[in-house]
Amino acid sequence: MIKKKKYSVWVYVLNILVAILIAAAGVYVFIEKKMIISGKYSGGLYYLSDLESILDSVSLFMTSLFIILALFQNKLIKKVREWILMLAILLFLASSFV
Repeated sequence: MIKKKKYSVWVYVLNILVAILIAAAGVYVFIEKKMIISGKYSGGLYYLSDLESILDSVSLFMTSLFIILALFQNKLIKKVREWILMLAILLFLASSFV
């Protein structure tokens, strides 16, 4: 018999809140075509082209979906999560080369 993990209500609330914040960042990138990236040497406001903003916003939406799917323990969903996160990272990195 497989014992399922039971998460607290706060885990669900925090995951949904973080997913909404990341999706809102994706909407901001898509509409405004700029992204705030913080860093010691490379931080600042970056203006993006149309293709860059689309790739970055899709990457942020996929990251948001990954966070929501992290609550499920199905094996198939775990594989889907791996692919979604890998594609989100690749899209984010590919947007800087466009």
